[in-house]
Amino acid sequence: LTALEQRFPGVEVIRLSANYRCTPQVVQAGLQALSHLPTDPPQLFSTRPDGPPVQIYGFDDEKAEAAGVAQIIESWRVPTSRWRDFAVLARTNAQLAPLRDALNAHNIPTLIVGSMAADPVQRATREVGDLPSSTRIATWSRDARAPLAEDSTETEEDLVARRRVADAVDEFLSEGGGDGRTFLAWVRANRPFEDERYQDSVELLTFHGAKGREWDNVVLAGCEQGLIPHSSAKTTAETAEEIRLAYVAMTRAADRLAITHAHSRRGRSRTRSPFVEGVDMVIEVAPPSSDYVRDQTLRRQELEPHDFVYDEL
Repeated sequence: LTALEQRFPGVEVIRLSANYRCTPQVVQAGLQALSHLPTDPPQLFSTRPDGPPVQIYGFDDEKAEAAGVAQIIESWRVPTSRWRDFAVLARTNAQLAPLRDALNAHNIPTLIVGSMAADPVQRATREVGDLPSSTRIATWSRDARAPLAEDSTETEEDLVARRRVADAVDEFLSEGGGDGRTFLAWVRANRPFEDERYQDSVELLTFHGAKGREWDNVVLAGCEQGLIPHSSAKTTAETAEEIRLAYVAMTRAADRLAITHAHSRRGRSRTRSPFVEGVDMVIEVAPPSSDYVRDQTLRRQELEPHDFVYDEL
């Protein structure tokens, strides 16, 4: 941005410094990650009241960490919570399956969400999200229903995905429509592309896959040197991209953010990510006790016959 200002001195740049989604605690944690950039971090602030402090949980190894993530989510959930208000984010795809297994062992429904690059529905949704008007969106929907041309590089799966998104677009337009950003907000609220069995699940994603998404409660797992930043980041530019990626992951949380790490992973000693260091509101705490988790589970079981009341509310 600074380079553009220098190149085009007559252009007025308006900086959007206000964060309307995240609590000040979450914004501060993200800014701490950005402070590792060679340039000064942006002057960002939250417009929301204070929320819970960001907490760091340390575990002996990756197995204990996965079980601990499940316990954290259990401790956060209240009878009025929806599972889809929670997400677990990790740097790599390989981390997601063990986390899913641990959550399932605690009877927590989960859904591993693929990245946008791997999901044709998400790609098509993003295409619509980039359009500036309802007129352009309507044109996209019409074109999406056309059969594949002989020289098209798209697959049948791509065509099915685009038509599925086109159906959602038509419903969106019938309700008043708007531009692409409004469509993305409508998709987040209505979730038209989820199978019924996944309507209420904790979502597990990579940092990259979480871009553009948001949840009330987020756990960042595996926050260790070698994963955050990833060991593949060798150059200054690659490390800077890892820093920005950590910021994006942290600020997916609107209300609660927890950061977990393992002292040993795959039998090798690990250290906590440097991007987490220096967050003065972050205190490493012990995982919720088994007694607390048990009491939470029993309390929820006692309330299950009355779930319809919360659904109606």
